[in-house]
Amino acid sequence: MKKKWMLAVMAMAATIALPATQEVEASDNSDEIVVVEDGMTLTFEGQGLLYDMYLNGDMEQYIEEMQESYSMSATTRAPAPQVSSARVSEVYSTQGGREVIPVNQYATNRDHGGEKMQVVTRVIGYGRESAKYAGTQVYSTESMHIDLNNDRIVDGWMNVWDVSGISESGQFYDTVRSTNFPYTVKGAWVNIK
Repeated sequence: MKKKWMLAVMAMAATIALPATQEVEASDNSDEIVVVEDGMTLTFEGQGLLYDMYLNGDMEQYIEEMQESYSMSATTRAPAPQVSSARVSEVYSTQGGREVIPVNQYATNRDHGGEKMQVVTRVIGYGRESAKYAGTQVYSTESMHIDLNNDRIVDGWMNVWDVSGISESGQFYDTVRSTNFPYTVKGAWVNIK
Protein backbone atom coordinates (compact mmCIF):
# COMPACT_ATOMS: atom_id res chain seq x y z
CA MET A 1 0.00 0.00 0.00
CA LYS A 2 2.82 2.38 0.91
CA LYS A 3 4.61 1.66 -2.40
CA LYS A 4 1.49 2.39 -4.49
CA TRP A 5 0.93 5.70 -2.67
CA MET A 6 4.58 6.66 -3.13
CA LEU A 7 4.43 5.87 -6.86
CA ALA A 8 1.28 7.99 -7.20
CA VAL A 9 2.97 10.93 -5.42
CA MET A 10 6.06 10.56 -7.63
CA ALA A 11 3.90 10.42 -10.77
CA MET A 12 2.01 13.57 -9.72
CA ALA A 13 5.29 15.38 -8.98
CA ALA A 14 6.68 14.35 -12.38
CA THR A 15 3.51 15.58 -14.11
CA ILE A 16 3.66 18.93 -12.34
CA ALA A 17 7.33 19.36 -13.27
CA LEU A 18 6.74 18.79 -17.02
CA PRO A 19 6.88 21.90 -19.21
CA ALA A 20 3.88 22.90 -21.35
CA THR A 21 5.82 22.06 -24.52
CA GLN A 22 7.91 18.98 -24.84
CA GLU A 23 9.77 17.61 -27.85
CA VAL A 24 10.47 13.90 -28.15
CA GLU A 25 12.18 12.06 -30.96
CA ALA A 26 10.22 8.95 -31.89
CA SER A 27 12.18 5.73 -31.49
CA ASP A 28 10.80 3.94 -34.57
CA ASN A 29 11.78 6.65 -37.05
CA SER A 30 14.76 8.87 -36.26
CA ASP A 31 13.59 11.56 -38.73
CA GLU A 32 10.23 11.96 -37.00
CA ILE A 33 9.82 14.81 -34.49
CA VAL A 34 6.92 14.64 -32.03
CA VAL A 35 5.78 17.76 -30.17
CA VAL A 36 3.25 17.49 -27.32
CA GLU A 37 1.74 20.87 -26.57
CA ASP A 38 -1.45 22.28 -25.04
CA GLY A 39 -3.40 19.01 -25.16
CA MET A 40 -2.42 18.07 -28.71
CA THR A 41 0.33 16.19 -30.51
CA LEU A 42 2.09 17.31 -33.70
CA THR A 43 4.22 14.77 -35.55
CA PHE A 44 6.63 16.16 -38.17
CA GLU A 45 8.40 14.08 -40.82
CA GLY A 46 11.78 15.65 -40.21
CA GLN A 47 12.99 19.24 -40.06
CA GLY A 48 11.45 20.77 -43.16
CA LEU A 49 9.20 23.69 -43.99
CA LEU A 50 6.36 22.62 -41.64
CA TYR A 51 8.70 22.25 -38.67
CA ASP A 52 10.25 25.66 -39.46
CA MET A 53 6.71 27.16 -39.56
CA TYR A 54 6.08 25.66 -36.10
CA LEU A 55 9.35 27.00 -34.66
CA ASN A 56 8.67 30.49 -36.09
CA GLY A 57 5.13 30.57 -34.64
CA ASP A 58 3.58 30.65 -38.14
CA MET A 59 1.40 27.61 -37.47
CA GLU A 60 -0.67 28.78 -34.47
CA GLN A 61 -3.52 30.28 -36.52
CA TYR A 62 -3.77 27.17 -38.72
CA ILE A 63 -3.95 24.87 -35.73
CA GLU A 64 -6.63 27.04 -34.11
CA GLU A 65 -8.67 26.95 -37.34
CA MET A 66 -8.20 23.17 -37.58
CA GLN A 67 -9.38 22.76 -33.97
CA GLU A 68 -12.46 24.86 -34.73
CA SER A 69 -13.21 22.87 -37.88
CA TYR A 70 -12.66 19.61 -35.99
CA SER A 71 -14.98 20.60 -33.14
CA MET A 72 -17.74 21.52 -35.63
CA SER A 73 -17.41 18.14 -37.35
CA ALA A 74 -16.93 16.01 -34.22
CA THR A 75 -18.59 12.65 -34.62
CA THR A 76 -18.54 9.46 -32.65
CA ARG A 77 -15.18 7.74 -32.45
CA ALA A 78 -14.45 5.83 -35.61
CA PRO A 79 -11.30 4.26 -37.00
CA ALA A 80 -11.16 6.76 -39.87
CA PRO A 81 -13.20 9.96 -39.56
CA GLN A 82 -14.60 11.41 -42.80
CA VAL A 83 -12.77 14.31 -44.38
CA SER A 84 -14.61 17.42 -43.21
CA SER A 85 -12.27 20.20 -44.34
CA ALA A 86 -9.53 20.86 -46.91
CA ARG A 87 -7.68 24.17 -47.29
CA VAL A 88 -4.76 25.75 -49.10
CA SER A 89 -2.83 27.56 -46.35
CA GLU A 90 0.25 29.12 -47.96
CA VAL A 91 2.28 29.49 -51.12
CA TYR A 92 6.08 29.81 -50.90
CA SER A 93 8.35 30.73 -53.78
CA THR A 94 11.79 32.13 -54.44
CA GLN A 95 10.25 35.10 -56.27
CA GLY A 96 7.14 35.83 -54.17
CA GLY A 97 8.27 34.71 -50.70
CA ARG A 98 5.72 33.44 -48.17
CA GLU A 99 2.07 34.28 -48.85
CA VAL A 100 -0.68 33.23 -46.44
CA ILE A 101 -3.92 32.32 -48.24
CA PRO A 102 -6.92 33.43 -46.12
CA VAL A 103 -10.33 31.74 -46.22
CA ASN A 104 -12.26 32.60 -49.41
CA GLN A 105 -9.17 33.89 -51.26
CA TYR A 106 -8.74 31.92 -54.46
CA ALA A 107 -5.76 33.69 -56.06
CA THR A 108 -2.38 34.80 -54.80
CA ASN A 109 -1.77 38.53 -54.48
CA ARG A 110 1.93 38.23 -55.25
CA ASP A 111 3.64 37.05 -58.39
CA HIS A 112 5.23 33.70 -57.59
CA GLY A 113 7.86 31.70 -59.38
CA GLY A 114 11.57 31.16 -59.35
CA GLU A 115 13.68 28.13 -58.61
CA LYS A 116 11.61 26.87 -55.67
CA MET A 117 7.83 26.91 -55.28
CA GLN A 118 5.75 25.06 -52.66
CA VAL A 119 2.12 24.96 -51.54
CA VAL A 120 0.99 24.08 -47.98
CA THR A 121 -2.39 22.38 -47.47
CA ARG A 122 -4.30 21.18 -44.43
CA VAL A 123 -7.01 18.56 -44.00
CA ILE A 124 -9.31 17.46 -41.17
CA GLY A 125 -10.17 13.74 -41.36
CA TYR A 126 -8.70 10.72 -43.15
CA GLY A 127 -8.49 10.46 -46.91
CA ARG A 128 -6.42 9.90 -49.99
CA GLU A 129 -5.01 13.22 -51.05
CA SER A 130 -3.81 14.14 -54.52
CA ALA A 131 -2.92 17.45 -56.12
CA LYS A 132 -2.32 19.02 -59.51
CA TYR A 133 -0.64 22.24 -60.50
CA ALA A 134 -1.18 23.69 -63.98
CA GLY A 135 -2.63 20.30 -64.99
CA THR A 136 0.43 18.35 -63.80
CA GLN A 137 0.25 15.80 -60.98
CA VAL A 138 2.39 16.96 -58.03
CA TYR A 139 3.54 15.11 -54.94
CA SER A 140 3.72 15.86 -51.25
CA THR A 141 7.31 16.26 -50.12
CA GLU A 142 6.59 16.68 -46.42
CA SER A 143 3.69 16.07 -44.06
CA MET A 144 2.71 16.50 -40.44
CA HIS A 145 -0.14 14.74 -38.69
CA ILE A 146 -2.03 16.35 -35.84
CA ASP A 147 -3.84 14.84 -32.87
CA LEU A 148 -5.91 17.84 -31.79
CA ASN A 149 -7.10 16.39 -28.47
CA ASN A 150 -4.32 13.95 -27.47
CA ASP A 151 -6.57 10.89 -27.74
CA ARG A 152 -3.90 9.14 -29.85
CA ILE A 153 -6.09 9.35 -32.96
CA VAL A 154 -4.81 11.54 -35.79
CA ASP A 155 -7.39 14.23 -36.57
CA GLY A 156 -5.74 16.15 -39.38
CA TRP A 157 -2.76 16.64 -41.68
CA MET A 158 -0.66 19.40 -43.16
CA ASN A 159 1.24 18.72 -46.39
CA VAL A 160 3.84 20.53 -48.46
CA TRP A 161 3.54 20.09 -52.24
CA ASP A 162 6.49 20.81 -54.53
CA VAL A 163 5.34 22.67 -57.65
CA SER A 164 8.82 23.89 -58.65
CA GLY A 165 9.72 24.03 -62.32
CA ILE A 166 6.22 23.29 -63.66
CA SER A 167 4.93 26.75 -64.51
CA GLU A 168 5.33 30.31 -63.25
CA SER A 169 1.54 30.53 -62.89
CA GLY A 170 -1.42 28.19 -62.85
CA GLN A 171 -4.10 26.61 -60.69
CA PHE A 172 -3.17 24.39 -57.75
CA TYR A 173 -5.99 21.95 -56.92
CA ASP A 174 -5.97 19.57 -53.96
CA THR A 175 -8.54 16.74 -53.73
CA VAL A 176 -9.14 14.54 -50.68
CA ARG A 177 -11.43 11.49 -50.73
CA SER A 178 -12.40 9.93 -47.39
CA THR A 179 -11.03 6.44 -46.90
CA ASN A 180 -14.35 4.96 -45.77
CA PHE A 181 -18.04 5.11 -46.63
CA PRO A 182 -19.65 7.44 -47.73
CA TYR A 183 -16.29 8.48 -49.28
CA THR A 184 -16.75 12.22 -48.84
CA VAL A 185 -14.69 14.33 -51.27
CA LYS A 186 -13.34 17.76 -50.36
CA GLY A 187 -11.25 20.04 -52.50
CA ALA A 188 -9.22 23.21 -52.16
CA TRP A 189 -7.64 25.36 -54.82
CA VAL A 190 -5.78 28.58 -55.48
CA ASN A 191 -4.72 30.33 -58.68
CA ILE A 192 -1.03 31.16 -58.44
CA LYS A 193 0.15 34.26 -60.33
